[in-house]
Amino acid sequence: MYISEGERAANGQQFERGHTIEEVHPEGQVQGDRHGGSVDNRRTIDLHAEQLVAERELRDMGEATIRTVFDEQPARLEVDAYHEELEIEHEPVGQVVTERVGPWEENGVLTIPVYEEQLVVVKRLMLREYQKVRRIGVTERQIIADSVWRERVVIEDPSGGSLLHETRAA
Repeated sequence: MYISEGERAANGQQFERGHTIEEVHPEGQVQGDRHGGSVDNRRTIDLHAEQLVAERELRDMGEATIRTVFDEQPARLEVDAYHEELEIEHEPVGQVVTERVGPWEENGVLTIPVYEEQLVVVKRLMLREYQKVRRIGVTERQIIADSVWRERVVIEDPSGGSLLHETRAA
């Protein structure tokens, strides 16, 4: 038998391997008709092949639960903290006065008069001293430590992580 490649089916569709088969006698000659002429005994046999075609189908793989939780963690922050301290200056006066005067403020300084009575043959009011109070601004480096809350997302994936792909922005 002789087989040739490239045959097509009757509907024109190309097969993987279509073959033409001729019958050949053992002497190597093509079989002839009864009158001594040669007869064309070619027959076409269609050979079929299966092809694998992949199709996509969406299937339910389970559910993922997404929730947020808060974790408490220690935090430290170094800041310049401003506060005021007081400086008190005692200024002796030793002056006899007839009446009391209340505190007064002058150029950012609070002056507080301090009085006392002294026993002498005569009772008299004496101004003993002035106490001058100034505000002094002080800036010092302080470290503040406390616990802070940080929120994070928790994803529960029943597939064991095979469906979860996480990326972070640069």
